[in-house]
Formats: sequence, structure tokens, C-alpha cells
Amino acid sequence: MLKVVLAAVLLVLCAYIGFAVERFYKTRLKMLEEYSEFVRYVKRETEFLKTDLVALLTSFECCNELRETFGSAAALIKEGKPVEITGKYLKDKAYAEMRAFLAAMSEADYYGKNAVLGHAEEVAAELTAEAGKEKIQKGELIRKLMILLGVGLVVLTI
Repeated sequence: MLKVVLAAVLLVLCAYIGFAVERFYKTRLKMLEEYSEFVRYVKRETEFLKTDLVALLTSFECCNELRETFGSAAALIKEGKPVEITGKYLKDKAYAEMRAFLAAMSEADYYGKNAVLGHAEEVAAELTAEAGKEKIQKGELIRKLMILLGVGLVVLTI
């Protein structure tokens, strides 16, 4: 009886780890998709309404992880400090691109913003495509392997 309970706990634990890893990659992909949408949103708003960057950062509706990042960036821009963005979901390259985009948008004039926005759209598309591949290659694969590991441990335990 104890072996059955131990086997069930091992299976559930392995499956939980697998699903947690997959959720991490899903969150990364979601954040980058919303960042790409944010770049398009900034392009629309600055093209027609001339809205400032702080208002755009605070008014954009997105997931909690990205909202926290944008909130801290807006506070730093208000204070006139350089933008420092960090987090646990995205790679350093993605955060560096976000920092560069926000710094360039806060300093660029009207005509310079078009070049910055064009570059940011390309980079956001590349980062999103890369995150989509990683979600499939790493996230889903690790989930499946962890479930198989759990089943293997069940067989070994019983």
C-alpha cells in the first residue's frame, strides 16, 4: 500500500514539474506577444495622438508580469532616470531590447520615432518567433518527458 502511495506522489510531482516548466515558456511567449502588440500600440498612438510614453506605459492593458515591468519603467521615466527592466520570464536579450526601445522612444523626436518603431517591430517579431519555437521544443517536450519519467518511476516503484 505504501508503494502505491509513493508511486502516485512521484507521478504527480513529476507531472507538476513538467506542467510548471511548460507554463514558464507559455508565459514567456505571452509576454513577448503582448510586447509586440505594445510596440504596435505605441506606433498608432504616437502617430496620430502624440501621446507621451509614460501615459502609454500606464494605459496599455496586458498580463500582470508585463504590467509590472511597464509600471516600473514608467516610474523611472517620470523621474528622469535611465530605464532598468529586469524579470524572471524573459531572456536578458529581450529585456535589453525593451530597455533600448523605451530609452530611444523617450529621447527621440517625432521623425526619429518612426525608425525606432520600425526596428522595435522587427525585433519583437524575432523574439516572439524564437519564444514560440522554444515553447514547442523545450516546454512541451519537458512536460512530456517529465510525465514519462513519472510513469517510469511508478513502474520501478511497484
